[in-house]
Amino acid sequence: MISLFTTSCFQDAEKREGNLIIATSLPVFGSIISELTLPNDEIVVLLNNNQSPHEYQPRPSDVRRFSNAEIVFLGHPDLDGWAGRLSDVSPLFLAATNSDSHVNPHFWFDPMEVQKSAGIITTSLCTSRPLLCPDYEELLDIFEIQLAVLDTKIVHVIDPLAGESVVTSHPFFDYFLTRYNITSVATLESSPDHEASPSSVIEVLDQIKNHSPIGVIAQQHESSGILQIIKDETELPVVFIEAIGNSEQSYEAFMMSAAASIISLRRN
Repeated sequence: MISLFTTSCFQDAEKREGNLIIATSLPVFGSIISELTLPNDEIVVLLNNNQSPHEYQPRPSDVRRFSNAEIVFLGHPDLDGWAGRLSDVSPLFLAATNSDSHVNPHFWFDPMEVQKSAGIITTSLCTSRPLLCPDYEELLDIFEIQLAVLDTKIVHVIDPLAGESVVTSHPFFDYFLTRYNITSVATLESSPDHEASPSSVIEVLDQIKNHSPIGVIAQQHESSGILQIIKDETELPVVFIEAIGNSEQSYEAFMMSAAASIISLRRN
């Protein structure tokens, strides 16, 4: 009887409030949001797998896809802020924003940072659908537990690399490295659209010589000139990581895949 009453109340609340359409930019954000939303909520994800938010050119169809959204979640103005112009709805940014122009927006590579963002998402969902807020808050509680368990799983997988050092193609993976006690001794480029200078290449080679990193971590499908130079000059192994998520993966599967990829750098 209680179950039937609860289901009836949920359906009545949903009928009164209507379905919620949520727009976002990256597949990984879609995976996170899906953990916090109800079955009838619709999530519109702009980019497909392996597309770069730094290079993406919006199409008229993107504006149409975003136009019906009641809530727009983006990462950071420096990452995907341009997507906010596709909708009349002011976007909510999930990464920490401050006056530092060098803030790293790739927070999703740390489950504990995702936990903070999950709170932002749920607060917004509750504001939009107050009658359904208890259901959204219950989903948040469940997801926070899942994130804590995920963090423990990654620690177990990554433990053989704790204390080691690596080179990164750019800072997209720094949150993961910091969280799991791996040091980035050199970064090839400050961002995917910033080409390294000859002097910076020499500096990277010096850092590799001085610190003996175990390998290079780069974004999937990345093939910059400096990455090829480092591979040729040092013969360091290169691991490619999917940076923006995969629409076919849950957030946990995405993170465990990244952990499994870099453990291949373990010293023999």
